[in-house]
Amino acid sequence: PGLDPRRAGGELLLGVRGVLGRRWEPRWFALEGAALSWSGDAARKAGAADVDADCAVEATGATELRVTRQGDVVVELRARDRTRRDVWAASLQAAVDAAVARTAVA
Repeated sequence: PGLDPRRAGGELLLGVRGVLGRRWEPRWFALEGAALSWSGDAARKAGAADVDADCAVEATGATELRVTRQGDVVVELRARDRTRRDVWAASLQAAVDAAVARTAVA
């Protein structure tokens, strides 16, 4: 079976900014349509973000991705390898493209 660009799930590392810079923490991510959500080992480590027409997806390293909205960072992700990064980049970009198409129709 091929990649369903509307759905993705798996463990990634979430970039968390702190006083001493960024650190990477494991999270389980899910992308359902335009809803990106993540959870950790405690409720306080969960979060969500909508991927909309104002978002951009960019590879920032061999295994890293950044989703921005009008220049502001929405979420930073690190995959285990380049292949997983590419799958997530394609899925997130498909969500952005679908949002752009919905906006154009409206």
